[in-house]
Amino acid sequence: MKRRKSTKPSTNTYAFPLDRDSARKMATDLINRHQRGRKYAEDANVILEEQTLDKGFYFVFFYEARRYLETGNLRDKLYGSTALIIEKENGAFTELGAGRSVESQLEHFEAKKQEE
Repeated sequence: MKRRKSTKPSTNTYAFPLDRDSARKMATDLINRHQRGRKYAEDANVILEEQTLDKGFYFVFFYEARRYLETGNLRDKLYGSTALIIEKENGAFTELGAGRSVESQLEHFEAKKQEE
């Protein structure tokens, strides 16, 4: 699991603690940050809203390539990390890896947060 803290989001942009809508906007910005200069709507990654988890002090957002959801073509599918944790209190984010189950990564994340 890669832990990457964002540069602190501007308090003008986000109010902390984050509600679901603000966290989803932040997650959408993060998963599409590499799309600069491309046709955003066509190439965008999208949040899978029905899979979003509210785990108390953080949200887990799962995402996929818009093009794959529209076409079902495996060439358009995202492979690897397709889940992102956003902490409600401060907007820190963690990308989940592909090598372990989501459940085990969330358990590890929560254990590390308890140690802090």
